[in-house]
Amino acid sequence: MTDIWKHEPTDAILEKAAGGERITPDEALEIYRSADFLKVMAAARAVRGRMNDPAVVSYTLFRIVNYTNVCAAACSFCGFHCPPGDPAGRVL
Repeated sequence: MTDIWKHEPTDAILEKAAGGERITPDEALEIYRSADFLKVMAAARAVRGRMNDPAVVSYTLFRIVNYTNVCAAACSFCGFHCPPGDPAGRVL
């Protein structure tokens, strides 16, 4: 049976990581930029299965409770802040 998947340059890096070898920062960046997401998930599953019981999966919940929407940083990407003194500002 022939391989139906195209062999991508990042496949060797993913195989290296899945096999337990460390990858370099440049290799990690290459995976981030151009690796097939399904292949990245498969490699991550292989690493998890090697390091933990494959029958057990856990997740981390990352929650940030914002007690206020008042902020003086004025980041260009933020869509919820109010500058100090704004009547729409709130504090829990």
